Amino acid sequence: MYFELMLPALVLGIRHAFEPDHIAAVSVLATRQQSLLKGIKSVLWRSSQWALGHGFTLMLLSIGALLLKSSFPERLSSFVEVWIIGPMMIYLGIVAIYRAFRPVSHTHAHSHDGDKHSHKHSHETLGHAEHSHNDATAIKSTSGRAFGVGMLHGIAGTGGALAVLPLAVDGTTSQALFFLTLESVGVLLAMLVVSVALIIAVKVFAARSKTILMGLNIVIGIFSIAVGCFWIYENLLVA
Repeated sequence: MYFELMLPALVLGIRHAFEPDHIAAVSVLATRQQSLLKGIKSVLWRSSQWALGHGFTLMLLSIGALLLKSSFPERLSSFVEVWIIGPMMIYLGIVAIYRAFRPVSHTHAHSHDGDKHSHKHSHETLGHAEHSHNDATAIKSTSGRAFGVGMLHGIAGTGGALAVLPLAVDGTTSQALFFLTLESVGVLLAMLVVSVALIIAVKVFAARSKTILMGLNIVIGIFSIAVGCFWIYENLLVA
């Protein structure tokens, strides 16, 4: 029975990863102008943290619902989508559009004959790769946020995951948890693949053209804002 659950659970998780809000969030991350290696490392790390946060909340809330033999409160899911997920998608869209027009500036500190001072210079808008002088710190500082955002998405998605369980699993609680675990693995794998594909596409098709890269950021920003507005409107309409 467990073997028969593997493929449906993985497929459901992969399909879930391709929902508009997930794709929009990953797209905003992928269109940051970085070197290919740094970009892949950064996006993979953030996407994996997002997926782990999503899976953590999904498992935690599902275990509680299964043990209590109760359904997940639909109002909580709608509340998260209206007041957290929707506004967050709008914010990410604004960030992407702002990034398209923002000059990239850096401050460098150095010394001449023992006299320490710093100066700032800027690159043309998205014309050169953004870089950090402490990449490890920059990546770690965003991993917690990505995990937290994934947890919020997990809250919004728990109701739907529990709704399909009776259709996919006709057995024990352990089988249901096995199914949810594999679904989370499917989400993780799909997010990683999509992240790498997007950032490679950005480097191949847009890295040599400021105009194309700016256009990508604007389009993705508008898409993210539209997804956020739709999420809010749909849940308010249902409520």
